[in-house]
Amino acid sequence: MNSEEEKQKQTKESKEQKEPKQTTKAVENEAMPQRPKYPQNAFFMFAQEMRPHLISVHKGITVSELGKLIGKAWSKCDPDKKQIYKNLAETEKQIYQQKLQEYHKKMEEYNEAHPDLSESLSSSPTSSPIEKGVRTRSKSKKFPEEVEKKNSKPRVSPLDPNKPRKPPTGYLLFAHHIRPQIKQLNPKMKITELGKLTGEKWRILSDEEKKTFLDQAEELKQKYLIELELYQKKKQEEEPKKNGNSSDSNHSSTENDSEHDTNQK
Repeated sequence: MNSEEEKQKQTKESKEQKEPKQTTKAVENEAMPQRPKYPQNAFFMFAQEMRPHLISVHKGITVSELGKLIGKAWSKCDPDKKQIYKNLAETEKQIYQQKLQEYHKKMEEYNEAHPDLSESLSSSPTSSPIEKGVRTRSKSKKFPEEVEKKNSKPRVSPLDPNKPRKPPTGYLLFAHHIRPQIKQLNPKMKITELGKLTGEKWRILSDEEKKTFLDQAEELKQKYLIELELYQKKKQEEEPKKNGNSSDSNHSSTENDSEHDTNQK
């Protein structure tokens, strides 16, 4: 082997050392389904539109002052305009729930295909109470009124992934269908304008055109009612088993306690 070949070999080896090979876990992580982002509520959609305008008018405004101004503007906002944001938020929520249902199904398939990886991910540490506290404080500074409203609401039990989701209405199916087209033609259109235009397009549809979406919504509704009935029956069947297990465990713990007391005597 001559000196030139040796140099080429050394160069190749050094490159291999610098560029680590992709592990199997890294490849599996890439294939992992991505959880859909939680949609914005009506207030945050409003805030997103108001923020650039307020920043341009009030130069050098602080984050807390900006949050207060947005909160005041929202409280004084016309009810009809508020309803547009609420309708849009509801549409986004329905779309999110559909995507979330698909995500849960994909995750079940993924966990079955990669049991070792799913175990390691489930055992990964979550955010510490300190980190959560910092996030809550920073959010309360930005939007104090919204945080206060959220804190006053009763705590909701976690979402059951097995429970069937409410189907979208005919209008929501139409909105989901037409919004990408409107956005493509009007990329700079505001959320309120987008909502108004979607509503106008729905109103001018003929009964025959509306029927396509309404029939689809009715079909989804019937399917949902059947799935909901099956879900509720299954839940009712499982409840006695759970109660039986808990009573057995309580009975055994009582026996253990009495046995422990006897031994002490």
